[in-house]
Amino acid sequence: MRPRPSWGAADSGPIRIGVLGPLTDFTGRDIQRAAQIAAEEINTAGGILGRQIQLFSGDSEGVPEKAIQAIQQLAVRDQVHAIVGGSAAAPCWPWFPTSRVSRRRSSSRARPAPTS
Repeated sequence: MRPRPSWGAADSGPIRIGVLGPLTDFTGRDIQRAAQIAAEEINTAGGILGRQIQLFSGDSEGVPEKAIQAIQQLAVRDQVHAIVGGSAAAPCWPWFPTSRVSRRRSSSRARPAPTS
């Protein structure tokens, strides 16, 4: 059995998660609602190692430049621990270098299409 990670004093607050998607589109609203449902279920069950989930939204508008701005706001202004979402490949491509710079974890199911 693996030991549980230890949480320092700085990690005693809620786990802050950024949810990125085109919030003006149904896919973005679906991403947001799914994250809300998951967070509610996790929080109701006691959180993760006793820590509650707190969600923050970032609207990519389905545009790469807007996705970068939203990620930077989530990372800098909201100080999220992780960013999830991304429902279309094009807005997500620029996300990965930004996430490396901000040292945030990112998750996207979107993958670039083969070029040949």
